[in-house]
Amino acid sequence: MNFDDTELVIRQRSMSDLFDMTLRVWEKYNWRLITVFLLGCFPFAMLNMYLLGWMVTEDGLLSAELIDSAAWLTRTRYFYDYGMLVFLEMQIAGIFATALLGEVTFKQNPTTWQLVKSVAKRWGGILVVLGTLRFGILGPVIMLFLPRNGSYDPFIELFLLGIVATGISFLSRTFRPYAPEIVVLERCDLRPRDKTHPRYDKRSTWLHAPVSTESFARMVALIALNHVAIFCMLLAYLFVQGVLTNSWQWNWVVDWIVVPLIFWFLGAFATVFRFLGYLDSRISLEGWEVELLLRAEANRLTQEQGKGLAG
Repeated sequence: MNFDDTELVIRQRSMSDLFDMTLRVWEKYNWRLITVFLLGCFPFAMLNMYLLGWMVTEDGLLSAELIDSAAWLTRTRYFYDYGMLVFLEMQIAGIFATALLGEVTFKQNPTTWQLVKSVAKRWGGILVVLGTLRFGILGPVIMLFLPRNGSYDPFIELFLLGIVATGISFLSRTFRPYAPEIVVLERCDLRPRDKTHPRYDKRSTWLHAPVSTESFARMVALIALNHVAIFCMLLAYLFVQGVLTNSWQWNWVVDWIVVPLIFWFLGAFATVFRFLGYLDSRISLEGWEVELLLRAEANRLTQEQGKGLAG
């Protein structure tokens, strides 16, 4: 690996530069990123439709109307529940994309199977940190207890899913957003066997504490942008649908196809943005661009000495 030969220019960037760079990364690696991202998000998309899809079936909408809940209220409930689930699941769903970005940064080209194997080795940290502490798996588990009788359940949907799970995850993912990179790319364990390797909690503190305010501002800006993009994309689809079919109604296509695609698409965008923010934080705190140049020079000297001895 040539440490000074990187696909992305290793230097500090402003927030606007990070957004611009996110689009450039997607432009260059679009199909490869989509492939590995689908590998992670597809199981969660199917799970979400199992957990929430019943709300927007004909029987679900009819049942809701029988208990004085209009169809638009039921669809609004489905929309926000689905959005919160995707928010909770995104860091796990994007784990293969994170691993790919870490490789292509140094112009490596791993196969999909190699990515799967490298991520599988980190399953313990992924389950504990991303699945439990950050509610990536606990969020869907909460929704398993939602009664399928058409009525809104404020304890499960508002308190447990909305306030507890999403609220705690919002704070952890804005002040300490780089957990996936620490677990998968830096391979920090909760209890490392090698005592010279930092534990996850220590590494997280070292990386996040000095830049917590900057990380918070970036993640809040990302979340705000995604909220605007969600409604713009949804309204754009309804407009196109109305023009082409003369149907301006929110229908099953929106429920089952458009809404999930929008949420997962913006989640994929957020995954790349977060990775670039991680690189920028390491450059800011650790002088990473200088470290990479020194490593590259050390590699060259070692190779030259080896050639000299061989000669």
